[in-house]
Formats: sequence, structure tokens, C-alpha cells
Amino acid sequence: MTISDHQLTQAIKLIETRLGLSPTTLKRIGLADLLEQISSGDTNNFLRLLGESDEHSPAWQRLVHALTIGETYFLRDKEHFRILRENILPRLILERRQAEDLRLNIWCMGCSTGEEAYSVATTLNETIPDLYKWRINLFATDINQRAISTAKLGIYRDWSFRHTPDSFKQRYFTKVDEEWQISLQIRNMVSFMRMNALRGMPAPRIDIIFARHILMYLSREQSIKVEENIHRALMNGGWLIMGQAEALRSSRENWMLHMFPGTPIYQKIDPTETLPEPVSYPARKAIELEADRLDDSGDYEKAVNAIHDDHPDEAEQHLANLLGHHPNHPKGHILLASIFANRQLYPEALTHIGVALEKSGLYADAHYVKALIQLEQDEEDNAVQSLSAAIYCQRRHALAAMMLGNIYQSRGDILKAARNWRNALKAVKEKDDNDYISDVSDMTVARLRGMVRKQQSLIEENGKPHI
Repeated sequence: MTISDHQLTQAIKLIETRLGLSPTTLKRIGLADLLEQISSGDTNNFLRLLGESDEHSPAWQRLVHALTIGETYFLRDKEHFRILRENILPRLILERRQAEDLRLNIWCMGCSTGEEAYSVATTLNETIPDLYKWRINLFATDINQRAISTAKLGIYRDWSFRHTPDSFKQRYFTKVDEEWQISLQIRNMVSFMRMNALRGMPAPRIDIIFARHILMYLSREQSIKVEENIHRALMNGGWLIMGQAEALRSSRENWMLHMFPGTPIYQKIDPTETLPEPVSYPARKAIELEADRLDDSGDYEKAVNAIHDDHPDEAEQHLANLLGHHPNHPKGHILLASIFANRQLYPEALTHIGVALEKSGLYADAHYVKALIQLEQDEEDNAVQSLSAAIYCQRRHALAAMMLGNIYQSRGDILKAARNWRNALKAVKEKDDNDYISDVSDMTVARLRGMVRKQQSLIEENGKPHI
């Protein structure tokens, strides 16, 4: 029996309320088909069971397991572990030694089958020489009981090591038949527990929270609830590490943004204290991450299509997957920057623009998005330079030319405005009306032509020079 629209709407609302997953996410992963399979065709009874029980019940756990999103492996997003090892932990270790309080509390949210939490544990083991003197509380939580049970066993197949050196496996694991079990020392460092991040926290006064590839799948209302829980859980000065393609959506006045290369990381601040200057880490010339390769998953094109269809949250999810596999993908960073810029998350957007331009200064869209941000920040002269750079990189960049024309018109320089508008029209001369102007915009050729011609007509009505 096919699930009805009413049943699907009911299920989406229930799952969003209990688990936080957004309707966009649920539709993308094919919720209707999943419900039919899990309920064995009796959808009404299954939905009744969900409504009458909590998320730890067998019915919810079957659904949670089916809804598991994304992938995990050891040392995923290696840049995060480099930053943890070289920047965050040394600061915390020094502070705690000076205070003679050798304690650290760390929380891995959405820990899945444990690869992330154990990666954090091995990083601690390699960073703190007198680890045996410390009291380390490393909490790892997930709502999926089956995943938690797997994590506690600490036994993994080769697929979990697909982006780690053999030395990592040899140092921390023992071969068990055709699988690998992590050492008891590392296993004992992690406390795994089933928990819904919408409902609370494993402990107060957390120093570091890993919340990677989680919030982007939640509805805005529920992601704000989780962000509030994260903020309450962290102690002042505590660190929040999110996925490379993620950014906070609320309460930003209570956070300091540290702009590591391509990886914005947040630090909780005490609003009653004088704020130190945020740290900006220049992009490294010698890039340790894997070189940009062909995106054979098609995630970039899927993200572009989502942008054109005005579905930025869906685009963000595709970009998270893309950058998870190709963290140095310049066009992926540019597209993500455009999403953040539209949300007025300018520091995060500029961080991703910096990654692309570090790769090459010839990405026209990177200069264009940078100009958008500069205009919003009342830096018009800088915006003109960025738009000019975009046109230098791509002679027929219609959006940059149109925007330059608008700026010159506002300055009263009608001749320069007319020249740039004419160039914008030339750039789309051979394109169809329904074509999109750029990957980073949902503007069509027809819309751009209409906007430029409207500006032209206004000039003509005022007796100004004809283009």
C-alpha cells in the first residue's frame, strides 16, 4: 500500500519534532519509501507507535537506523584534527597546567559508530605526553542505539580506514579475523551513550564540542535549539568544531569566530568580559590535504542545481559531502561562500573565499561573491576592485558587469554605467532566456536582461546618454 500525502506530512512533522530533521532532508533521502519498508505496509499503525513512544523505543530505533545520514571514517576532515592538535589543545593544556587543574571535557555529538570519537582520543594520546595524569572525559553521543553498540565494540572494517595511513591502523588496532579492533587503552578513553541532542547534554562545562555534519540536516527551529544546548554545555572559552560546510545560525553575538584556512571554528565568549582579537590564520602555501580531484559523485552539480532552484539548505548538504571528499575543491568553497553570504555570515563566507583564491586568484566568481560582501559592509571602493578583478578573470562576467554599472550609476558616472551594462548584455548575447547566469546565483538570462534594460530606459527618460 502506497503511503498517502497525509501520512507523509504527519511523519515529517513527527520526525522533525522528535529528531529535528528538516522536511528537505527527509524528502531528499526518500522518507516515503523508507516508511513503507519499515512499517511493512501498515503505515498508520507504525505512525501511531511513533506518536505514543519516545525515541528510545524499538519503533523509533528502527526508523533512526534507516534515517542515518552521511558517512564516517577515522580522521575524517584531517584539517580539524590538525587544528585540534596544533592550536586548540596546546592552549587548553597550558591553561590547565597553570591552573593546576588537569581536566578536559570533550563531547562528540552524533558520534555514529565511533570513528570520530576514537580519532579525538588518539589525537589526545599523541598531544598530551603525561596523559596518565589527566582526567579526560570524552563523551560520545548518538540517538542510534545500534550505532552506539558498534562503537563500544570498537571493531571496524577496512572501509573505516580509507583516508588514514597504514601506520595509524598498525599503531592503534589489532587484527581480528578480517576486521580491526581498537586498543583497549583508546577504547577506555571514550564514554559512549545514547542521547538526543535536542533534549540535553552529557555534562556541563565542556571544553570542546564536535558537532560536525549535524546541524545542516536539521530544520532551522530545531538547529537553533541544538545550538542553544551547545552554548549552555560549553564553558566560557570552550570550542565548537562544526563541519567544513556549516555555520551557526543563531546567537552569534555570544561567539568568536576563528578563521582557520577553509574551516571556521567558534569559541564561546563571556559577553561581560573584554573580547580579545579573533585569530586569523593565513592559508598555508604547502597544503597537506589531498589535491583537488574530479568530483565523480556529482555533488557539485547537484549543489548548483539546488542553488538555481532556491534550495540553499539542500545545496549545503551536497557541498558538505563534496568537501568531505575533496576539502580543497575551490568551486565548492566559492559556492558555499555564496550561501553563507546570503545568510549574512560574512566572516565564514570570506574564509571559504580565501581558500579558493589561495588555490588560484583567477576564480571570477570568488571575486564577485567577495564584492557582494564588501557592498553589504559599505566598502564600495573595495567592491569595485573585486568586481574589476572578476571581469579581469572572466572578461564576460555578466553579474560583475551589471553590478559595476549599478555602482557607477549611483555615483553619477553614467558613461561608465552604460559601458558596463552594455558589457553585461554582450556577455549573455548567445544565451537562452532560461539559462542561469552563474553557478552562484539563481538569476536567469531573461531576468538580467530585464534588469539592465530597465536601467537603460530610466537613463533615457532622464535625458541621459543612450547606450
